[in-house]
Amino acid sequence: MSRRILNSLGLLSLIGLPFLAFWPVAAGQRIWAVGDFAAYHHPLLTISAQGWRKGHLPLWNPYIFGGTPLLAAQQAGVLYPLNILMELALPPWQVLGLSILAHLALTGLGVWLYLRSLGLHPAAAWMGSIVFAWGGFTMSHLGHIGILRALPWIGFSLHGFHRWIDSARFRHLMEISFSVAFLCLSGYVQIVLYSLLLIATYFVFAFRAPLAWKIPVWLAAGLGIGLSAPQWLPGVELWVAREYLRPGEGNFSAMTGYSFHPAYLATLLFPRGRAGTFAEMVGYVGVIPLIMILLSVFMDLEGRLGHLRRFFVWWLVVSLLLAMGRYFPPLAVMVFLTPVFGSLGVPSKHLLEFSFSAAVLSAIALDAWIRGAAIRWPSWREIRIGALVALAGVGWAWVAPYAPDIPPLRLPLASWKIVGQPLFLFVGSAGLLLAWRRVKNPVARRFLLGLLAGITIWDLLDFGLPIYRPALTVPEFYETPPATIRWLQERDLLAVPYRILSLEATGHMLERGLGKTLLAANYNAAYGVESVIGHDGLMPRRLFVASGGKIPPWGYVTSDAIEDPGFRALLDQMSVGYLLVRSGRGERLLKHYRRVAEVDGVEIYRNETARPRLFGVVPAENAGVAGGSARVVFADPQGRLWVDPPVAKPYRIRLLEYSGDRVVAQTSFAGEGLLIHSANWVRGWRAWVDGKPVPVIPVNGFLQGIPVPPGEHGVVLEYAPVSFWLGAGIACLSLMMLIALCGFPGLILWKANRMIQYRCSMGGPCPTGEGSSASSHHLRRDLSCDRLLSGTACRYSRSSGSIRPRAL
Repeated sequence: MSRRILNSLGLLSLIGLPFLAFWPVAAGQRIWAVGDFAAYHHPLLTISAQGWRKGHLPLWNPYIFGGTPLLAAQQAGVLYPLNILMELALPPWQVLGLSILAHLALTGLGVWLYLRSLGLHPAAAWMGSIVFAWGGFTMSHLGHIGILRALPWIGFSLHGFHRWIDSARFRHLMEISFSVAFLCLSGYVQIVLYSLLLIATYFVFAFRAPLAWKIPVWLAAGLGIGLSAPQWLPGVELWVAREYLRPGEGNFSAMTGYSFHPAYLATLLFPRGRAGTFAEMVGYVGVIPLIMILLSVFMDLEGRLGHLRRFFVWWLVVSLLLAMGRYFPPLAVMVFLTPVFGSLGVPSKHLLEFSFSAAVLSAIALDAWIRGAAIRWPSWREIRIGALVALAGVGWAWVAPYAPDIPPLRLPLASWKIVGQPLFLFVGSAGLLLAWRRVKNPVARRFLLGLLAGITIWDLLDFGLPIYRPALTVPEFYETPPATIRWLQERDLLAVPYRILSLEATGHMLERGLGKTLLAANYNAAYGVESVIGHDGLMPRRLFVASGGKIPPWGYVTSDAIEDPGFRALLDQMSVGYLLVRSGRGERLLKHYRRVAEVDGVEIYRNETARPRLFGVVPAENAGVAGGSARVVFADPQGRLWVDPPVAKPYRIRLLEYSGDRVVAQTSFAGEGLLIHSANWVRGWRAWVDGKPVPVIPVNGFLQGIPVPPGEHGVVLEYAPVSFWLGAGIACLSLMMLIALCGFPGLILWKANRMIQYRCSMGGPCPTGEGSSASSHHLRRDLSCDRLLSGTACRYSRSSGSIRPRAL
C-alpha cells in the first residue's frame, strides 16, 4: 500500500470517525441533553445566536444573575468564528451537536498534520491523532464544549511552526497566528492558558534552531493573541477590577479541589477503577499507546525526534505532578502563588498537557518501531531508580487521603471489565508488537499494523463512548418549551420584564426534565426568561455581596433565604416577580408571597411588591424621610440617601424599548431624581439624557442609577464597554502587523538567505548564479555546500533577483 493511500485513509478516518461514532447526532435524530449540555451551553448558544441573527453584537446576557456580561465571560465563545457561522445557519441544539463532532474531527486533523510535519510514518501520525482526539481526557470533557473548541488549535499551531522552520513560507506564520487566535477565542480560560503554556514552551525549547528563525514565530503567535483581544480584553478588565467573582478565589483548598490522586496512576491501565463521574480526572490514552510510551524511553533516537522525546517526557512528568495538586504540595504552592494561575481550580485539567504529550510520544515510538530503531535494555542503575520511584509512588498512593470530590480507587480482581480486559489487551498487544518485529513479509506486517490500529480505536471507543452516549435524547427536548414557560406565555406575563427566582434548583441537573420545568441553572435563558440566579463559574461580585452570599455562582438558593427581610428586599429591587419551587417545598414562601399556580411538579408564587424594571427615587431630604424603611431607601456611592415614596410618586416613567442591553425610556421628575435600572452595575454601561452623556452610578452597591434633572427627558441606557472597542482596535492593528510581517521586503530577503543556509546546513546543494531566482521554490543548484561551510555563504540580490555567493 503506497504512502499516499495511507495518508488518504488516515485523513478520512480521522475526519469521518466522529460522524460515524455519533451518527444519530450527525443525522439530527439525537442530541445530548444532560448536565452542562442542557443547563449551561445550550442557553448560552441560544443567547449568542439571537444576537447575531438580529445583527448586533451579543455583549450582554440579561437572563442570569440579573444581568451579566456575555462576551467577557468567555465560555460562550461569542466571537469564535465557527460558532458564528453555525449559529447563523442552524438552530442552537444543532450547533451544540455539530460543534462537538466538528471539533473532534479538527482535533484529530490538527495533530495528524503536526505529526506528519515531523516526518513520521502515516500510521504513527494516525496513532497520535487518535490518542489525543479520542483519549480519556477529550471524551470525559465532551460536555465541556469550551474545552473541545480549544483542542484542535494546539496541533495546528505546532504544524505551522514546523512548516515555517522547514519551508519559510509565510502562510505558515498566518497559520500560527490564526490558530492561536482561535485558541484564545475558544472560551475556556483555564484550558486556553494551559494550551498557550504548552505551545510557548514548545516554540522555545522543543526544537533547536537559530534565534532569528524563531523570532517571526513568536511575533506571529503574539499577533494571534492580539487578534482575539475583543473577547479577552473585556474579561481581563472585569477580572482586574474585581467585578467578577470566582468560586474559592484566594483559597488554596478550593484551588486544589479535584486533584489527581496518586492512586489514579493505575487508571492509565485500568481506567474503570475510578468510581463516580468521569468529568474531571481521566487521562486514559489506551493500552497500545501506553506500551509505546514506555518503549520510547529506551529507544535510540537522535536529532529532532530525540530532542522532542526529551521535551515531551518532561511535560509528561510535570503535567502529572501539576494535576496532582494538593497531593504534591511544593508544586501546588508555587502555582497558588503565581498570578492568574493561582486563581484557577481543578488541577486535574493539567491532564490536557499529559494527554497531548502522551499522544506525541506514542506516535514517535511507533514511528521508530516501524523503522526498526534499536531498543536498549535499562541499566541496573536505572532499574534500581525505577524500583525506588515505583515503591515511593505506591506508598504515596496508599497514605494519601481521599476526599468527597475524589472517590477511592477500586480494582476488584474478579472483574473482567475493570481488571481482566486491560491486562488481556496489554499482554496481547505486546505479543503483536513483538510478532511485527519478527515478521519480514510486507503483507503480514501491514496486516499486523492494521490489527494494532483497530485494537487501539476499539479500546478508546469502548471506554469513551459510554461516558456520554446515555445522555442522548430527541431534539424535541430543546424545541419544546416547559410547562412553566407555557403558563407564563398564556397569561402574557412575559410582556412585562420581570425576573424569576428558582429555589432549591440544583446545579447538578441530572434530573433534566424537572430542572427544565423549574427553569433552573440557565434553562430560563433558552426561553427568554430573566432570572436572578445563574449557572456559571463567574458572576457579578456585587450581586453576591448584596445577597449576603445567598445567591452563589452555581445558582442554588434555599427556601430558608426567604426568611431574611434583606434578601426579600433584594428580590424586590431586582424585579423578581415570580418564584418557582418544587411542589411541596413552598411552605416558607406562603408567608410572604401569593401562590398562583402549580405546573408539572413546580409551584409558582407571585411577588406583588416587586419593583418594575425602571423606577425612580428622589432625595430623602426632599421627600421628608429621615432614614425611612429599609425597603425604600437607596444609597449612592457618596452615601446620599434616596427614597421611592410609596404613594404620590413625584415622577412618571414610560418604558419605550427594552432589549436587555439597551433601554430607552421617557421620564418626568418634579425635582431632582435618580432613575434606577434594576440590573447589575457592571463597568461598560453608558447612559444619555436627551443625547448628552451622564454617568451610571452604583446604587445600593449593585443597581444602576442615572441622574435625571427635573422635567421631561429621554433616557437611553446601553451596554457598550470601551474595552471591547479597544480590543477591536488591537485586533485590527494586529491584523495589519501580521500582513506587514508576511509582506515586509526585508523579511523576504531574509527568508531567501535563510532557506539557502538551512538547506546547505542539512547537507543539500547551495544554489547560485544569475539565473537562480529566489522566488522559485525549486532553485537551480550548481554550487556545493562545501563552499558555504568552508567560508562562503549565499546572498539574495534584490536588484538582480538572483542568488550570489559572498564571503563570510
